Amino acid sequence: MKTHRVAVVALDDVIPLDLAIPIEVFSHPSYRMRLCGPTSPVRTTAGFTINPEGGLRILAGADTVVVPGYRPHNAPLDPAVLAALRRAHSESPDAAQGVRAGDDQRRRQGRAGHLERARHAVHSIAGPGH
Repeated sequence: MKTHRVAVVALDDVIPLDLAIPIEVFSHPSYRMRLCGPTSPVRTTAGFTINPEGGLRILAGADTVVVPGYRPHNAPLDPAVLAALRRAHSESPDAAQGVRAGDDQRRRQGRAGHLERARHAVHSIAGPGH
């Protein structure tokens, strides 16, 4: 059986709970989960930092990409992150793209082109200021 490759992308001001859930879920022997980010260390909203195992090149070859929530959720995504997500999608257009994001973030990622024709899931926080 083929190991399913998962890339979890930690962006600055990542929400620790949103980051912890996919790491826990995909820390099973049938998955190869790797934590990546555009920078290291990455700040969390709880005030501590994490050190992803690698840069955005980890997205290449991923079967599933997870982008945990970050604050503010409507902050523009770094062009390098968008480019890496586009490349990952173009290399594997049928790969599932798992995205945890607010509606504004989902729309930006959709405009980036990496959600087109890809399966994806969205969890939005309700309420102003989130």
